[in-house]
Amino acid sequence: MKVIVRRSRADTVIWGIGQRPDLSFVDADDIERDERGLIKVDPETLRTTAPDVFLAGDIAPWPPNC
Repeated sequence: MKVIVRRSRADTVIWGIGQRPDLSFVDADDIERDERGLIKVDPETLRTTAPDVFLAGDIAPWPPNC
């Protein structure tokens, strides 16, 4: 196994490996979730099952619904 080491100067380093979004604030009955508890989205538009609600960034599953 080849190990690559890179060094950078930084004031702060935040590790985000293995983190999951906190979706506890999603309380709407019209927002469906998949079997893993992630919010279902349309893969073309990232629209949820609720009208006018879209997902983006870390909270959006990628690839969508996979």
